[in-house]
Amino acid sequence: MVAGTTVAATVGGIAVGLVGIAWPLVSWRTVATLEKPKYVVLKTIGTSTRAFYDRAPAITLRKYAPYLVAEVTAEGSTMKEAISDGFRQVANYIFGNNKGGKEGEKIAMTSPVGIEEDFRSMKGGKGEKIAMTSPVATAMDGQKYVVSFVMPSKYKTKADLPEPKNPGLRLREVEAHTVAAIAWRGGAWARKELTDAKKQELVAAVERADAKIEIETGAPVKLLGYYPPFAPRWIRLQELLLPVKEDM
Repeated sequence: MVAGTTVAATVGGIAVGLVGIAWPLVSWRTVATLEKPKYVVLKTIGTSTRAFYDRAPAITLRKYAPYLVAEVTAEGSTMKEAISDGFRQVANYIFGNNKGGKEGEKIAMTSPVGIEEDFRSMKGGKGEKIAMTSPVATAMDGQKYVVSFVMPSKYKTKADLPEPKNPGLRLREVEAHTVAAIAWRGGAWARKELTDAKKQELVAAVERADAKIEIETGAPVKLLGYYPPFAPRWIRLQELLLPVKEDM
């Protein structure tokens, strides 16, 4: 009996170990295959702060192509609470809680932001389903947070998208724009203290590197999250973006 128990415990331990190894790879592969907004890198600043398997400059100057977003303004007693509420509302839209009449593609069950419990409360609907993209963006303006999902590129205009049932959800066309971006990995990212620190780091690095780049520091900060909250902390990728004046 003891031997059997020992063998079972050993097998169980091996299984848990294999899951622990496989899950980061699954998380990385899932996010890597999701459609993302297109941009070109105009300039790189500094050196990489990412892990060896995902090297990239820590700070970049990017030119984004136009894209569509579904967004909602959320408020909460904490940054995490507000973002979770906004995420849930927009996710319900893409999961089918809209006035679309045709069947859409299946949704990839991963998300770059929110908390795991959000998935259990999402009922969606019988409308048109919209494919998940990455990242999920949060624009921070005072105590309000605008949570947005980028719509798949097959939708060319707002008229191509199904109409939201949620009156607080907006469909918006984002024009081409230039930003300065700083990237980092690890930990939970829905914390104002971390966001403020990364903003200061980004502004200081750009000012040191190139006096011709003028960041619009008074504009809302945009935070991008690429991985679901249940992905391993060390693999989670976050980015903070600040707009740059186009006439630089």
